[in-house]
Amino acid sequence: MRINFIHLLVLFLLIGVGAAPASAQQRGDLWFKGMVELETGQRLQGAISYYSDFKAALLQIRTDGRTLSYDANQVVFFRFYDDQLGITRTFYSLPFTPEGSGHEIMLFFETLLEGGYLTALSKTEFRTETRQPRNPYMYRGHYIPSWYDRNAMRGYSVVVPYETIYLVTPDSHIEAYNQPTSLASQEVRFRKPNPDMLMQLVRDKRSQVDAFISQNKLDVRKRQDLLRVVQYYNEIKDRSN
Repeated sequence: MRINFIHLLVLFLLIGVGAAPASAQQRGDLWFKGMVELETGQRLQGAISYYSDFKAALLQIRTDGRTLSYDANQVVFFRFYDDQLGITRTFYSLPFTPEGSGHEIMLFFETLLEGGYLTALSKTEFRTETRQPRNPYMYRGHYIPSWYDRNAMRGYSVVVPYETIYLVTPDSHIEAYNQPTSLASQEVRFRKPNPDMLMQLVRDKRSQVDAFISQNKLDVRKRQDLLRVVQYYNEIKDRSN
């Protein structure tokens, strides 16, 4: 990889490609004060807005009175302070082969936990889901009998972020740890995680990692517990070298 080994919701913006002044922005887009490093080595500071799914990665920055647009091929990394979450977030442009595709494309991945031996990256996609009223028998204060066609009840749509975690070592490819998992709940439990993959990556310290998980009653199917394990692995690797 071309970077040294390198917290969650992304609000999106559809933008044009290329280092050229951009069109007027849609109302409601969020902009964050940050910095972008380009492939040319140039660093720009200003207000950042970006979009990244599994097919495209685009970024805009307002700087020196202009709004410039770049795709992931033109960006090395960017970071900004997210005042919605109260944290500084860092994203790298990395090569990725989408499922079912035979070629690599450059996409933005967020760094959740960076270490010299094991790094946790994140990719978020947004899905529109339909919700029904909580009480299927009540609607705006009126009783709905159980024999009535519930499909006729009016639902509503929400946009839900789904996250995929990727675990990376200096010698490994970007590989998904879990299937896309909804971030709508307070405690995130991964959908179809791959603990065997984790243990393979930490195999040189497997006994210590197993003991740490057991002693702290951790569950690597939970997002926060997984990140604790990644951090612990990097710490014991640092102490042993």
